[in-house]
Amino acid sequence: MPKINVCFQGWINGGCVDHAMSKFGEHVDVSGMDSESLVQKLESGELTIYLGDILYNNDDSNIKLFDFDAPF
Repeated sequence: MPKINVCFQGWINGGCVDHAMSKFGEHVDVSGMDSESLVQKLESGELTIYLGDILYNNDDSNIKLFDFDAPF
């Protein structure tokens, strides 16, 4: 399987998040959490989310991929 390096930038509006990871690596169901609480936990580092999950489940997004290269 080929590996590549890539840069990206953009934004996601209305991304649906139903699960996250705790800082201890545990899966956390956040589907019943309110948005403000989830944002607070993400910003504090208590939880993290996978970018790929939110990219495929959103209301509006604009993501640009650029500067493709093969790894050294």
